[in-house]
Amino acid sequence: MSGAEAILILFLALLLTGAVLAGLAARAARRRLRAGWRLNERSTRSGEISVGLRRTGQARIEIARIPCGLESTAFSERLAEARAEAEDRAVMLNAGLPRGRSRRRLGR
Repeated sequence: MSGAEAILILFLALLLTGAVLAGLAARAARRRLRAGWRLNERSTRSGEISVGLRRTGQARIEIARIPCGLESTAFSERLAEARAEAEDRAVMLNAGLPRGRSRRRLGR
């Protein structure tokens, strides 16, 4: 094998690798666009529980903050209400998002 053939093979291998990486990057970008809003809970520095919605590439939407000093039953009730409200809001927000291509094959 001559030096020119080796360089050609190396160039083709690099070209193929670049095409595969570009395809993977495009696929990841499409997944990020289709990813929906989902429930997100976190504790704040002050000890409160923040219930909200998170979507990749978007700012978090806070639905409710629950103080840490509540009685356990009141805390549980407020947390359940906040979760339900967040899930309802996520359904509404996700309804307007683009969906992926149909997985059905043509002709079926």
